[in-house]
Amino acid sequence: EQPSDLTSVSISINEMSDEEMLDGSKDDDLISQAEMNSPVLRRYLAEIKTKEMDEFVTYRSKFFPTLNFEAEQQWRQDVSGTEGYKEEQSYLLKLKMPFNLGLSAFNSRNEKKMVVLAAREKLEVKREKVQNKVRKALIKFRTATANFKHLREQASLSEAFLEKSRRERQLGKRALIDVLKGETDLITARSKQEAAMSDIDQAKVNLLAAMGQLNV
Repeated sequence: EQPSDLTSVSISINEMSDEEMLDGSKDDDLISQAEMNSPVLRRYLAEIKTKEMDEFVTYRSKFFPTLNFEAEQQWRQDVSGTEGYKEEQSYLLKLKMPFNLGLSAFNSRNEKKMVVLAAREKLEVKREKVQNKVRKALIKFRTATANFKHLREQASLSEAFLEKSRRERQLGKRALIDVLKGETDLITARSKQEAAMSDIDQAKVNLLAAMGQLNV
């Protein structure tokens, strides 16, 4: 059952397009999903509801009368010399009214309310931590993606430069060292591109973990 203080959503990173991952249009849904999946937040909410019920019970017992109804049935034999059994029934209605001497009832209720308030403040601190974890993971993912795109462009430029150097080398317009340098630059650029792709994969893993959707 979904706690009422958490927004019910259903969204998965694996089902999102690259555009949605990068443009921020689904960030609120991702954060809500992380809150819903968080066992810490769910535990705090359950504790709050227990404390709220305790406060309500205290309020009812201190400020409202208690009404009890009792019924009793008996069978008596040979009553007043008369043979046989006689049925006797009795009913009792008890009304108990609390008296708030010395404002003790108000103090008791205020103590319970303060306990609930403190629990809610702790919940908000935990909620903010969950939200910030998702936001930081999104920032790292977008930074890694931007870096990958930049390095991919650099690798494409290095490849184009190498092809040009080889053609000019065949025409005698380039030295061999230029071709060798172009090959080295391309290898380096492709290596950085692969490393950047690994950074994206790691950023996705971190985001899944922050959202509570990492299955291991």
